[in-house]
Amino acid sequence: MLVCRSEEIADALRLDEGEAIASMLEKALDPLVPYPGSTELTWKARCMTCETVLDPGPTLHNIRGTQRGCPTCAERGINPAKPGYLYLVVHDAHQALKWGIANVEQRLTQHVSQNWELGARWDFDLTRDAWAFERQIKAWVRGQGIPRALKADEMKYGGHTETALLSDISLQLVQKYIESLMGRSPDARSKA
Repeated sequence: MLVCRSEEIADALRLDEGEAIASMLEKALDPLVPYPGSTELTWKARCMTCETVLDPGPTLHNIRGTQRGCPTCAERGINPAKPGYLYLVVHDAHQALKWGIANVEQRLTQHVSQNWELGARWDFDLTRDAWAFERQIKAWVRGQGIPRALKADEMKYGGHTETALLSDISLQLVQKYIESLMGRSPDARSKA
């Protein structure tokens, strides 16, 4: 029987429930629901340090890598309990579009330093709300069969998984999709 290479990789990455729980506990996360059965699915958990309930929680794929456990009490990274924003940027030389979220203005400054231009921005009282929209955008774009535009080594400050080629999808189309989800236009700071 022929097995697809992606199925072989998925089998190799699959953990039994004991290994999965141990991975969560290593990052001080207490799972609140049974193991979802995949390292790629989010897993609701409570931070054992600050007691924040992470729903949706992290994926095992992320926490078994370099990502810390709880973004709320982590020293670095995005804090979902603080104000933040969702943004769209474009890069002419790469002919790419990127969407992302952040808590600090430095994130957009990093992109601008790498020749990305702000296309649109939406501010949020809580970054967790922006995060929910970011996941919906990614699911919608990938659901149309549109792959990533860039590799990790092409983005100095990360974020390659939230990219698409402008030949596959336009800034305007993604912006209209976001506006339809949110029921509002980009904030005044945006160029688009």
